[in-house]
Amino acid sequence: MRLLNSFPAPVRPKRPGLFLIRAPPAPPQQAAMAFKLVHAKYDRETERAYVELRDEDEDGGDVLVVAIFSYRTTSRLSKAQIEQDIVRKARHMMKRAAGSI
Repeated sequence: MRLLNSFPAPVRPKRPGLFLIRAPPAPPQQAAMAFKLVHAKYDRETERAYVELRDEDEDGGDVLVVAIFSYRTTSRLSKAQIEQDIVRKARHMMKRAAGSI
């Protein structure tokens, strides 16, 4: 009986026929890591992207994550669009790297 109570209760949305299940709250380790973007730069000559993310450590120090990678695109993008794309790719790479540890 205890096992049944540990599952989240289904929620009935306003649209009939759909049921949603509430996700349990994130563990404290995930909630505490909210990296902020410090730099996102792209060098067209070398086709390299540099993304720097920073957060505070629980000990009061800084956590610094840097991604340097090759970036090529065939479409013409503005500087803001390139920055958004390289930040998205850097976050994706960091999530993959964290999963492999």
